[in-house]
Amino acid sequence: PIASWNPTVESPQEFVIRRLREEYEDLDKRGADGRSLAELLVTQRRVLPVLDGLDELPVERHCQAVQALHRFAAEGRPLVVTCRSREYEHAVTRSGVVLALAAVVEIEPVDLEQAITFLSHPAPGRSRWQPVFEHLLQHPRGPLAQALSTPLMVVLARTAYRKSGPDPAALLELPDRDSVVRVLIEGFVTSVYQAKPPTSRPTAAKMAQLRSYDPGQATRWLSYLAYHLYQAGTRDLWWWQLTP
Repeated sequence: PIASWNPTVESPQEFVIRRLREEYEDLDKRGADGRSLAELLVTQRRVLPVLDGLDELPVERHCQAVQALHRFAAEGRPLVVTCRSREYEHAVTRSGVVLALAAVVEIEPVDLEQAITFLSHPAPGRSRWQPVFEHLLQHPRGPLAQALSTPLMVVLARTAYRKSGPDPAALLELPDRDSVVRVLIEGFVTSVYQAKPPTSRPTAAKMAQLRSYDPGQATRWLSYLAYHLYQAGTRDLWWWQLTP
């Protein structure tokens, strides 16, 4: 995450080195020449930075950030930058600089046909989704269609209802998009955290593979982490800042 980057006082290379040193204690060790392992890795171009959230920088820093990243990329250094489309366009327009040799990949909304095709697999569960498909085609701008217009929500929907128990037709009764999103998230957590007790006594080596958590506990823990980030006003999770 680059929300903590100040491009007026730190180059992209300096930022990446600093974050590697902060995240990975071993990379802060010094070599014979006094440089950290993080610095050696970056200067030798053995690191591909994925800089997430250009739009989360303060607006007044967008221009400087694009200019700094342009100079960084112009040296032949690979990088990936993520940003909301509108904020990126505004930053490029204001700065007059486009990232050198940048290939732009934009995530577009999922249309109904794509959502229906994705949710139709695996085939044995297709009949359970049929009422939902009919509803989507009849109400292409309804709350359910709005919620299923992003790749994330479509994936959550298929995972939440991949088992025979919950009925996806229950989504038709929800009044608005937020309600649909909430049910999909809760259903996703319940689905992926279903406890599966071993049928036989496992060996110590297999305990890690068999470890599972109660869906209620998982929901509580994930809710706590989300509320912690909400209170801190950030999307960056630092485990050492968590307090019981």
